[in-house]
Amino acid sequence: MKYVLNKERLEPLDIILTKDKNLISKGIRLLTQGDYSHALIYMSSFSAIEATRDGRVFSENIQRLIFDTLDTCKVLRYKGQLTKEQRGRIDYYARSQVTTLYSVKEAIRVKALGKKDVSAMERTQFCSRLVAQAYSFADLDLTHNANYCSPQDLNNSELLFEVKDVLREATDWEVKFSATSSPIKENAKQLYEWLDKVAELAKKEKTDILSQSDAEKFIINYPKYDGEVCSYILNTNYLNFYDNDEKINPARYNFDPMVNLDIVSEFELCVSNTQRFLINFARGKSIFLETALKYYELQVKLFENLLDQCVKHLNVIIQYTMASIDKESDLQKKAHMYIYKLQMDKLAKAIKNARDEEGYLAYIQPDLI
Repeated sequence: MKYVLNKERLEPLDIILTKDKNLISKGIRLLTQGDYSHALIYMSSFSAIEATRDGRVFSENIQRLIFDTLDTCKVLRYKGQLTKEQRGRIDYYARSQVTTLYSVKEAIRVKALGKKDVSAMERTQFCSRLVAQAYSFADLDLTHNANYCSPQDLNNSELLFEVKDVLREATDWEVKFSATSSPIKENAKQLYEWLDKVAELAKKEKTDILSQSDAEKFIINYPKYDGEVCSYILNTNYLNFYDNDEKINPARYNFDPMVNLDIVSEFELCVSNTQRFLINFARGKSIFLETALKYYELQVKLFENLLDQCVKHLNVIIQYTMASIDKESDLQKKAHMYIYKLQMDKLAKAIKNARDEEGYLAYIQPDLI
């Protein structure tokens, strides 16, 4: 029997702790005298952000997390009531760290520095540091030192409580799905391919590139490298990889009356993606209009394409919703579906307005870091 996380029991910004049977997991637990070896922060719609030994901080689909026993995963939640501002800052920090390099060396220092009041020696990340620093960015200190803490330190935090019954039995489809190729990881490879080249290029100016954010600052500070960076990007599939989702999940983009689509989950995913893409589109367009850098022109086009894909996804969700309304005999359920339909129409209008001449201005967010 296998288990998966029950999304219905999760809330955004929950902390997921895991362990497995491999030697690295056992070694981390032995070193930290803990029950768990890895930590992720849940964002929304099956998406979590984690720092992994594979190389960098990136998102993960929690549907790909399969557990052999009920004790191999634990979910923690903040005891108090997070304010809107706190939620925004935790979310912002976690997303801002995506693509940041992972450091085994910094993780090993936890044993010696975890109880000391010291700053991080590097701007790199590891799993529990990412989670603790995200909360610390909202002035919530989950551990003694957010820069050097372990999954067990999070597990021991007095500010967190355990969420019960977070695992459920996995279906055969879920077990098979977890073993398929991850488009998120494939997309990450495309990004890392050009980002690693920018890191080498930046050494000419004695600049360290640990993340995509660093690369963008480098291009702004040294616009003479704009064309070269763009050539690195254009030599990968980074700008076109979004098409892969349509190949993997055709029912999302083409209505099929024989498919029983989970309308609620799909709409949550569409909303989450749209909000993220609108913010990135607005930021890219604003900087491009100010700098005329080719890099940001490519970014704007990428997020325009991603928003087009969201519209296509949304239109298909609406088709499934209308089909469900036609079949539904329960008036209360039918009314609930109509409310969902109104929310979908509102989202479609928001995307259209953002693409208008100055509509993007409503989605520009200040850089907090």
